Amino acid sequence: MCASLPDATRKPIMVTVSDSGMPVVTPDTVTACEGEEIRWVFRGPVARDFSIIFANDEQSPFGDWSRQTGATVIGRIKAGALQNQEATPYKYDVEVDGQRLDPRIIVVP
Repeated sequence: MCASLPDATRKPIMVTVSDSGMPVVTPDTVTACEGEEIRWVFRGPVARDFSIIFANDEQSPFGDWSRQTGATVIGRIKAGALQNQEATPYKYDVEVDGQRLDPRIIVVP
């Protein structure tokens, strides 16, 4: 799947808040390649800060960060995020106003 260059036309992951106050991300699961940029953007009438949180740096496909906060968050999948040349899932949390959702990024060969 990643034999060619990473997908430069990738649309951002949209972050919203449901009527119950829970974060929602669209899409919930993203498949990406090493070197590809992933962007999260808050969508709503007013931009709001949210956090993208991984358990620690080792469990993040982005290398040197386990948490980023803003109305837009951008990360580039690091070299080595793909383990054993097999699809490698990374669970993360999206936090808005103390509420969390746990989507995934899957790094593919």
